[in-house]
Amino acid sequence: MSKYDGSHLLANQQIYARDENGKMRAVGADFPLPMKQVEGGSSGGPRTVTILGAGSAAGSATYPPTAESAVAKDTDITIYFGGGASTTGTFTSCLIDINDRKTALPGIRENGASISQVNTANVGDVVSYTIPALCRLRIEYTAPTGGGTLSIKGVV
Repeated sequence: MSKYDGSHLLANQQIYARDENGKMRAVGADFPLPMKQVEGGSSGGPRTVTILGAGSAAGSATYPPTAESAVAKDTDITIYFGGGASTTGTFTSCLIDINDRKTALPGIRENGASISQVNTANVGDVVSYTIPALCRLRIEYTAPTGGGTLSIKGVV
Protein backbone atom coordinates (compact mmCIF):
# COMPACT_ATOMS: atom_id res chain seq x y z
CA MET A 1 0.00 0.00 0.00
CA SER A 2 1.29 3.47 -0.91
CA LYS A 3 2.10 6.04 1.72
CA TYR A 4 -0.22 9.04 2.22
CA ASP A 5 0.92 12.65 2.47
CA GLY A 6 -0.62 15.15 4.92
CA SER A 7 -3.61 15.94 2.69
CA HIS A 8 -4.61 12.27 2.39
CA LEU A 9 -3.60 12.20 -1.26
CA LEU A 10 -1.41 9.39 -2.42
CA ALA A 11 2.16 10.62 -2.57
CA ASN A 12 2.36 9.78 -6.27
CA GLN A 13 -0.83 11.61 -7.26
CA GLN A 14 -0.59 14.91 -9.16
CA ILE A 15 -3.19 17.52 -10.13
CA TYR A 16 -3.17 18.75 -13.74
CA ALA A 17 -4.72 21.81 -15.37
CA ARG A 18 -4.67 23.41 -18.81
CA ASP A 19 -2.21 26.26 -19.28
CA GLU A 20 -2.71 29.37 -21.42
CA ASN A 21 -1.79 27.35 -24.54
CA GLY A 22 -4.32 24.61 -23.79
CA LYS A 23 -1.71 22.00 -22.81
CA MET A 24 -2.06 19.93 -19.65
CA ARG A 25 0.54 20.81 -17.01
CA ALA A 26 1.17 19.59 -13.51
CA VAL A 27 0.09 22.11 -10.88
CA GLY A 28 3.01 23.20 -8.75
CA ALA A 29 5.10 26.15 -7.59
CA ASP A 30 5.88 27.24 -11.17
CA PHE A 31 2.25 26.69 -12.35
CA PRO A 32 -0.37 27.50 -9.68
CA LEU A 33 -3.91 26.19 -10.03
CA PRO A 34 -5.77 28.59 -12.38
CA MET A 35 -8.88 30.22 -10.89
CA LYS A 36 -11.84 31.76 -12.67
CA GLN A 37 -14.22 34.37 -11.28
CA VAL A 38 -17.89 33.66 -11.93
CA GLU A 39 -21.21 35.53 -11.68
CA GLY A 40 -20.47 38.67 -13.65
CA GLY A 41 -17.00 39.42 -12.35
CA SER A 42 -18.16 41.76 -9.58
CA SER A 43 -15.95 41.96 -6.52
CA GLY A 44 -19.04 42.16 -4.30
CA GLY A 45 -17.40 44.76 -2.08
CA PRO A 46 -19.03 47.90 -0.70
CA ARG A 47 -19.93 50.66 -3.13
CA THR A 48 -20.74 54.33 -2.58
CA VAL A 49 -24.02 55.80 -3.84
CA THR A 50 -25.06 59.45 -3.97
CA ILE A 51 -28.65 59.80 -2.82
CA LEU A 52 -28.71 63.62 -2.75
CA GLY A 53 -25.94 65.64 -4.37
CA ALA A 54 -26.84 69.15 -3.21
CA GLY A 55 -30.20 69.98 -1.64
CA SER A 56 -30.87 73.68 -1.20
CA ALA A 57 -34.62 73.47 -0.41
CA ALA A 58 -36.82 71.07 1.56
CA GLY A 59 -37.56 67.85 -0.27
CA SER A 60 -36.98 64.12 -0.36
CA ALA A 61 -34.58 61.64 -1.95
CA THR A 62 -35.05 57.91 -2.52
CA TYR A 63 -32.76 54.89 -2.71
CA PRO A 64 -32.92 53.20 -5.18
CA PRO A 65 -33.46 56.48 -7.01
CA THR A 66 -36.29 55.59 -9.40
CA ALA A 67 -39.88 54.84 -8.42
CA GLU A 68 -39.91 51.71 -10.58
CA SER A 69 -36.95 50.10 -8.82
CA ALA A 70 -36.64 48.56 -5.39
CA VAL A 71 -33.92 46.52 -3.69
CA ALA A 72 -34.00 42.89 -4.83
CA LYS A 73 -32.98 41.48 -1.44
CA ASP A 74 -32.62 42.76 2.12
CA THR A 75 -29.98 45.47 1.81
CA ASP A 76 -27.82 47.09 4.49
CA ILE A 77 -26.90 50.71 3.81
CA THR A 78 -24.94 53.20 5.91
CA ILE A 79 -25.94 56.81 5.24
CA TYR A 80 -23.68 59.84 5.76
CA PHE A 81 -25.76 63.01 6.18
CA GLY A 82 -23.69 65.99 5.08
CA GLY A 83 -23.76 69.73 4.69
CA GLY A 84 -21.48 72.75 4.78
CA ALA A 85 -19.52 73.78 7.87
CA SER A 86 -22.30 76.00 9.26
CA THR A 87 -25.24 74.28 7.53
CA THR A 88 -27.89 72.54 9.59
CA GLY A 89 -30.80 70.39 8.50
CA THR A 90 -32.97 67.51 9.65
CA PHE A 91 -33.44 64.21 7.83
CA THR A 92 -36.35 61.82 8.42
CA SER A 93 -36.24 58.26 7.08
CA CYS A 94 -39.15 56.14 5.92
CA LEU A 95 -39.77 52.95 4.01
CA ILE A 96 -41.81 52.80 0.80
CA ASP A 97 -43.18 49.29 0.22
CA ILE A 98 -44.38 47.70 -3.04
CA ASN A 99 -47.85 49.17 -2.48
CA ASP A 100 -46.36 52.69 -2.17
CA ARG A 101 -47.22 52.83 1.53
CA LYS A 102 -44.95 54.99 3.65
CA THR A 103 -43.82 53.69 7.06
CA ALA A 104 -41.25 55.09 9.49
CA LEU A 105 -37.93 53.27 9.18
CA PRO A 106 -35.69 53.50 12.24
CA GLY A 107 -31.95 53.27 11.79
CA ILE A 108 -28.96 52.93 14.09
CA ARG A 109 -27.00 56.17 14.56
CA GLU A 110 -23.30 55.37 14.80
CA ASN A 111 -21.65 58.66 15.77
CA GLY A 112 -18.72 57.49 17.86
CA ALA A 113 -19.92 57.10 21.45
CA SER A 114 -23.49 58.11 20.53
CA ILE A 115 -25.06 54.86 19.27
CA SER A 116 -28.87 54.79 19.34
CA GLN A 117 -31.97 53.93 17.32
CA VAL A 118 -33.32 57.00 15.51
CA ASN A 119 -36.01 58.07 13.04
CA THR A 120 -34.45 61.49 12.37
CA ALA A 121 -30.87 62.58 11.81
CA ASN A 122 -28.92 65.83 11.59
CA VAL A 123 -26.04 67.03 9.45
CA GLY A 124 -22.95 65.06 10.46
CA ASP A 125 -24.81 61.91 11.55
CA VAL A 126 -23.99 58.44 10.27
CA VAL A 127 -26.98 56.07 10.33
CA SER A 128 -27.26 52.43 9.23
CA TYR A 129 -30.49 50.98 7.85
CA THR A 130 -31.72 47.62 6.59
CA ILE A 131 -34.03 47.98 3.60
CA PRO A 132 -36.30 44.93 3.21
CA ALA A 133 -36.58 43.24 -0.17
CA LEU A 134 -38.82 44.97 -2.73
CA CYS A 135 -38.84 48.25 -0.77
CA ARG A 136 -37.19 51.67 -1.09
CA LEU A 137 -35.67 54.03 1.46
CA ARG A 138 -36.99 57.60 1.32
CA ILE A 139 -35.27 60.38 3.20
CA GLU A 140 -37.22 63.60 3.68
CA TYR A 141 -35.18 66.67 4.61
CA THR A 142 -35.79 70.23 5.75
CA ALA A 143 -34.42 73.28 3.97
CA PRO A 144 -30.81 73.88 5.02
CA THR A 145 -30.18 76.76 7.39
CA GLY A 146 -26.92 78.60 7.93
CA GLY A 147 -26.11 78.70 4.20
CA GLY A 148 -24.91 75.90 1.97
CA THR A 149 -26.57 72.72 0.79
CA LEU A 150 -27.37 69.28 2.20
CA SER A 151 -25.99 66.02 0.84
CA ILE A 152 -26.75 62.35 1.43
CA LYS A 153 -24.31 59.60 0.52
CA GLY A 154 -24.52 55.92 1.32
CA VAL A 155 -22.35 52.82 1.38
CA VAL A 156 -24.15 49.67 0.26
